[in-house]
Amino acid sequence: TCISWVEGTPTVQPAPGPRPPKSRPATSGASLNVEPSAALNAGGVDAVAVVAGEDPIVLRMALMVRAVSDDVSLLLTIFDPTMAGEMAHELPNTQVTSLADIVAPSIAGP
Repeated sequence: TCISWVEGTPTVQPAPGPRPPKSRPATSGASLNVEPSAALNAGGVDAVAVVAGEDPIVLRMALMVRAVSDDVSLLLTIFDPTMAGEMAHELPNTQVTSLADIVAPSIAGP
């Protein structure tokens, strides 16, 4: 199961593969502190991806996840290189990239 936050809206999706899906629908920002936490506490979440245009949102969501579980893999999009380095260093089982790093190759072309 994977939880992803895209611009403040959480979604909980079953991971691809032979496991039976344990989908827990998350709705809007109003349930931001309830649904993802409930999904993490229930277990079965393999990864959380936090994608947002503002670093403080990503930081907040990452810390919320780590408050519940150190085991789940985190993928964070952070623009500021200093903050990205600190998050990758301080949070276990975390990968950090930026939206600019993701988009740049497609803009630059082959």
